Order: sequence, then C-alpha cells, then structure tokens
Amino acid sequence: MKKIYFLGTMLAMTFSNAQIKSFKKPSKNETHKPFVSHLKANEIKFDQAPDFSNGIISMVDQDDYQVFAADDFQLSEDTKIEKFVFYGSQFYGDLPEVYLGLKMYIFNDNNGFPAGKPSDLSTAVAVINIDETNSAATLSADDVDFTFEVDVTKALGQNLTLKANKKYWVAFAPKVDLGYDYGYDEDETFYWALGNDNYSEPVLIDEADLFEEGATSWTTISSLLGETFEGLAFTITGENQLGTTNVYSNLRNVSIYPNPAVNVINLKANKKNSISKTEIFDMTGKLVISSSETSINIERLPKAAYVVKVYSGSELIETSKIVKK
Repeated sequence: MKKIYFLGTMLAMTFSNAQIKSFKKPSKNETHKPFVSHLKANEIKFDQAPDFSNGIISMVDQDDYQVFAADDFQLSEDTKIEKFVFYGSQFYGDLPEVYLGLKMYIFNDNNGFPAGKPSDLSTAVAVINIDETNSAATLSADDVDFTFEVDVTKALGQNLTLKANKKYWVAFAPKVDLGYDYGYDEDETFYWALGNDNYSEPVLIDEADLFEEGATSWTTISSLLGETFEGLAFTITGENQLGTTNVYSNLRNVSIYPNPAVNVINLKANKKNSISKTEIFDMTGKLVISSSETSINIERLPKAAYVVKVYSGSELIETSKIVKK
C-alpha cells in the first residue's frame, strides 16, 4: 500500500523550496547486495554495470514533470535490439507500489550530446512511453535496488535495428506517483545508478527548470555536480543482423580456436585469404586488442564475450564472437 504522508500546509510548497537541492543521489547509510546479472553473455551487446551507491535523478512524476538523464553507446555490429535494461535505486523501496510506467528515448549524437530532447518527439530515433500495465516492461526489486527490462520490439510494435560503430544516446526515466510536488522527498525519488564510462560524459536535461539550475538543454552531469560522474548503468541485448558490412557465413574465411578460450586464440585463414590484422572488441564496442599475429594472447582480458574482426589488407573478411573463460 502506498505510504500516507501528512504534509499539512506544506502541500502548497513550491519546488524552489523543496528539500532536494541536488540532482545527485544523497549519501546515506545503505547496504547493496553484490550485483549479479541473469543475462546471457552471448546476448549482451553493450554493458555498463551498476554502482547502486551512486546515481542521478531521472524521473517523471504523476503530473508529467520530468528530469531526464542520458548516456551514449556504440555497438560493434548492426544489431536488432531485444532489450534495454536499466538499473537504479530509491531509498523507500516502494517503487513497485508507486510505479506508473516509463519513458525511454533513443537519439542520434550531435557533437557529444543527444541530437534532440524529450519535448520534441520528431528528433528521436525511437520513442517508448508505456504505462505500468504494459507487459513490454518489467520492474524487479532487490530491497532498494531496481532493474527495469524493456522489450523494445514489444514496446514499439516493430523491430529496431541500430547501426554498427555509430554513436547513439539513450534517455530513460520511470513514471512515479509521488503524491506531491516533484522534488519534495529525496527518499521517494528514483536515481539512475552510476555506471562505467565508455564514450562522452553522461548528460541531464530539466526542460522546465524544476531545480533552477538552468539545465534546460542537455548539460553534462559533471558540470552540474562540480565533480566527476563517469556514466550511467544500462545493458543492451540483441541479435547480430545479416546483410551488413560485416561478414557472416557458414563457410568461414577464418577459423578461430579454441572457443571458449582461456589464454590464447589462434587464427587460420582459408586458402583464398591472408590475415593482416585482427581486432578484438568488448561488448561496449571498445577496441581492447589489435594484433597482426595469428596467435593472440587474451589472458589479461576479463571473462566475457568479445567480437573478433579479421582483416586481409583493408578488407574485413571475418566477424566472429568468442568467449573468454
């Protein structure tokens, strides 16, 4: 049951007098269990794991007042998106009771910022705005930590394919019935969890200037906080798409073995090709190894799935996925 709050005359309080004075999640004595993902490594196309002890406001209230955070990403292959998974926290832990749905936008990049904003839907690559009854999104709780899974195809009613090596931005916020003015109670506020940084700095937009910080266009979170804020936590799953510039075939141009591998992978080209360069990317699209050798030491790589691209001269002749054990 939703908590009852006795606000008395404070119901008339304006946002400028609200308790929350910062976009950042306040420091409190709280315990977070170690995060364990249930997603399969071979399904993950991009991943920034959550640090639930830190976060930034990203939330829409019952009156559609909203503050959005956003972070950028790149995919190493043309990908049909299956899910976006977002992570965050709320001190009260009653988010499932006050949850009204969610909003999510994907934008192109414009010189290190999203090329659009939530108030102008025509600028978005994809728009998802669903209520709490829509089965395209699920919300799971672990005490005060929360995970949102968005089935993109189900939410959009069609497939969404994003291009390889192109920077996109994702903005996300749950819709929450606060029962009072946005920003009154930091304990009821949703904070999108901190994640590791991969590309541009994460940004925030407060188009109605609810916090009176002037962030009415996309603004780096670090400049608003006056401190480093590396990234936001989210995961993308999907399927590689055939018919792209990458090479996919049952008749392999290059054999890569062993797979899974622990220390070394070996590459052997067929008779029609020679290997000039091999690049290995993690699931965020970051280049982690570039080598001209046909035996490559991967011992120092973390246990995960990786994309291997093999070149003959300037021509890409093979794209494969390996698992580092």
